[in-house]
Amino acid sequence: MINNSYSDDALLTLFANGDQEAFTLLYERFYRQVLNFTRRYTTETDAQDITADAFVQLWRKREQFSAIKAIPAFLFIAARNRCYDLIRRKQVRSRYEHELLAMTDDHCDNDFFLEQIRLELVKLLRNEIDKLPEKMREVLLLSFRDGLKPAQIAEKLNISVKTVSNQKLSAIKILKSALHQYPLELMLLLFPYLL
Repeated sequence: MINNSYSDDALLTLFANGDQEAFTLLYERFYRQVLNFTRRYTTETDAQDITADAFVQLWRKREQFSAIKAIPAFLFIAARNRCYDLIRRKQVRSRYEHELLAMTDDHCDNDFFLEQIRLELVKLLRNEIDKLPEKMREVLLLSFRDGLKPAQIAEKLNISVKTVSNQKLSAIKILKSALHQYPLELMLLLFPYLL
């Protein structure tokens, strides 16, 4: 049974020292509030994922809190930022879907051959992306497919912004080399279709 009789200071000290019971108490105290907040902006599944992620971030930064009242503020800010990121990613994806639909509506059967070439290039590009080292591939896709900025990618992957930039540049160089017979500009135009 969990001890609910801790003072806020004692609870904070235990939590900062990695006590799982203290974390559980904080989780029980704030989970429902954060979940209800995220439900206003996302689906139930996304709200649960975002709330869980906020608590993971809280655990990782547990040593940084000087008062219990800072914890809900941190959780709400973390959840809010994840909600914004999710909404923005969905908007980017929706925009590319609309552009793709517009392209298919605007083109006639004469463009079927060009579309087949485009699909082959996408397949070739996906194969080359799959060959990239895992972190490099993840950085590249988060940047081009999901539209995340380097700072957001760095935070998400727990790496430095410089590492993100280096990984992204290296990935582009590798792809450019692997696909040297195709113009790089055409390859970059295909990234939105990798969703």
